[in-house]
Amino acid sequence: MTTLGAFRDVLPTLQMALDRRQYGIEFVVEGVDGSGKTTLTHDLVRILAESGVPAILVNKQFGTDGNPAPPLIPQCVVDRLLALYPVVWGPFPANRSSWSEKHWLFIIGSWFSLLSENVIAPLVSAGYVVVVDNAHYKTMARYYLKPQVSESLIASVFSGLRRPEGICLLEVDPAVALNRKGEFSLVEAGFQSTDNLSFIHHQAELAVALRSIFSHNHPEIINTTTLSSDTVLKLAFHYLAHTLTYTGADESTMTQGQGLPSEPNPLGESPFAHSMDEGELAP
Repeated sequence: MTTLGAFRDVLPTLQMALDRRQYGIEFVVEGVDGSGKTTLTHDLVRILAESGVPAILVNKQFGTDGNPAPPLIPQCVVDRLLALYPVVWGPFPANRSSWSEKHWLFIIGSWFSLLSENVIAPLVSAGYVVVVDNAHYKTMARYYLKPQVSESLIASVFSGLRRPEGICLLEVDPAVALNRKGEFSLVEAGFQSTDNLSFIHHQAELAVALRSIFSHNHPEIINTTTLSSDTVLKLAFHYLAHTLTYTGADESTMTQGQGLPSEPNPLGESPFAHSMDEGELAP
């Protein structure tokens, strides 16, 4: 496990950046299933807390006993999130397909809207570094692959969400992701089937869709296929420190929407082409 000492070189800069800021930041870790998002977000919050930075993890379990909300967040907001959770995230009913994809899109959008406006925005205003595991981008990518839902509708559902100051996009070879996960849900296989090839195919499509979504956002992209979790943590932490240092210290980004490009942006190369070996990381 990487300890605080591994970041001794960047901690003074991090502290100076925090001292000059009036507000915190939202730092999103996004990526396909099995890319290492959960491990990374927990490690980031741990290292930040050990360094004295007010940091909090926001994920699907926010408000539960496993990830309790701070007193700053009203209990009525937490109760609403918990009430929506089983509807949005399952387990899904056997007759799920009886309802339209637009119906599910609006329900999911309502959950992310509540999270953005009533959890993330207040925490950032209070000076927290809010580390988000699984923001709305992967949901957008999944809907981006559904021909029965228009891109403009998808963009409009998420257009009012707060724009994060930093985005770290994790990529991984789908076969490696499958090996890491062992088991996967029907959602992670694109509701196609439960065989391994369906998972691999869907995750490859998701990776391309995510790259397209982020074509104008310039996230930090880390391919985790050959990297240890410690190396991924070092790369992401340095980017987070850079984000704290060089993004504005006011709330100018708080209400800017986050939509899809107006036109699809298919990639001409594999999204797994730029894997970084551990030896490429400067000590």
